[in-house]
Amino acid sequence: MEQLAVKSNGMFALNYNLSGIASTFWLSARPFTYNFIIKELPDFTKKLCKERIKNFGSYVRSLRSGEYIPKDFYSNEPTPYIYLSVNNFTGNKVNLNDVKFLIEEVGEKYKGIAIRKGDLIVTRSGTVGNCQIFEISDDDKNIYIPSHHLAVVTLHSHEEAAFLKNYLMSEFCSHFFWAFATGKSQKEITNWSIKRMPVPLNINPKSLAKKLEGIETQINKNEESIKSTQATIDTVLCKYKVKSDNQTDHRVDIFVTNFLKLGERRYLRSGASYHAFWEVHKGLLFDDDNPKHPIYKLGDIIALNRAEILKKGPLPKKYILLDLEDLEPLTGRILNEEKIVDEIGSDKVVFGDCDIVISKIDPYLAYVFINDKEKPLVGTTELLPFKLKNNIEVSLEYLKYLLLSKEYIAKSSLLMYGKRHPRIHPNDLLNIKVPIPDIKLQEKIVEEIKVEETKSFEYRQEIKRLRSQIDEVIYEAIKGQ
Repeated sequence: MEQLAVKSNGMFALNYNLSGIASTFWLSARPFTYNFIIKELPDFTKKLCKERIKNFGSYVRSLRSGEYIPKDFYSNEPTPYIYLSVNNFTGNKVNLNDVKFLIEEVGEKYKGIAIRKGDLIVTRSGTVGNCQIFEISDDDKNIYIPSHHLAVVTLHSHEEAAFLKNYLMSEFCSHFFWAFATGKSQKEITNWSIKRMPVPLNINPKSLAKKLEGIETQINKNEESIKSTQATIDTVLCKYKVKSDNQTDHRVDIFVTNFLKLGERRYLRSGASYHAFWEVHKGLLFDDDNPKHPIYKLGDIIALNRAEILKKGPLPKKYILLDLEDLEPLTGRILNEEKIVDEIGSDKVVFGDCDIVISKIDPYLAYVFINDKEKPLVGTTELLPFKLKNNIEVSLEYLKYLLLSKEYIAKSSLLMYGKRHPRIHPNDLLNIKVPIPDIKLQEKIVEEIKVEETKSFEYRQEIKRLRSQIDEVIYEAIKGQ
């Protein structure tokens, strides 16, 4: 049976055949995976590369994953042992400004899997397939421990690192990672799949690296001009005294408690980090002994919306589907609204007339956005829809920025439960206390943050354009032009 590969509104319409499904290695019937393996992959390897390829694994001396280390083992003070996550590898260069320290006994235990200078780092979960060379100064004596969502690649030759980094971030490789990623709401790529990435042989890595050098310099220049959403929010909130500018890093403090305190919390959790948030930080988003503005619980401002849950199977009408990969972490932006569906493979929540959507999974990635009520948006049940209560005058944009602040990212980690993909419970979320200034000041704060966000967005668009240039250079090299 001949398969169709017609892309319409972001969707693939296919006629499957069993032999094709068998070639997907794990018998996947996922349309994008099937289309990629049946059409895009052979077009690349046979037509473009003329089968002159070898697997990425042949360049690899070792490929290993990091380890999940519970937050209870994070250190209150700086130590030589630094724990890195996907958040540290979202840009074009490694971000070591926002790191977690491990207590020395734990760091010593895991130092055998430490990242070495020159290693390639591939993000395996959340932002799947982002790749960077781990570059640190020779006098940096810290030991960097990778999280379980990072793949650490040591190459046979460092001379090929620059080429492989740019190749792994090309459009074709992005499609490869997406096709082989598993999981419903949170996609994840295996090390086995990374090793199977086809790499064209008709490219001179040194020559290509030289051609790309100027473009990468421009990318780095634009990266340096970008101010993170969290840094912008922090600057503006401090300017208007919504938070003090002497906040700590919010790691767990040493404190004394008793078992009676467990009964004060609804779910009787006994974790030290969890109780530190309520007993040391008093449930406050911003630690401030003398707040300048009224403090309210989030539950005084918003409530969970009684949203419709769509059961898997055919739908009565078409919807726009949002999964976590369609949201940009740490920014509050939607990346993709092109997935038009009239059938779903798992239950989805209808956002309907809700005002703001907040993720309960991986809260440190700050997946939050304001709902567009004019669009038929549905999403994974990991996304929680909330409505304003209207008893307190609050700007939705201001509320969104509070939930994108570095304090929310840090303190939500104290409230998380679960190991592989930690979550925050809605009840704990709604009990977080936040400052609410008068509406005019909220609007002024929002306006100033948006001005800076616009500047950073323009730099990101330029980086995107430069990345497309890199793709063009790579494909020209493959074709021998």
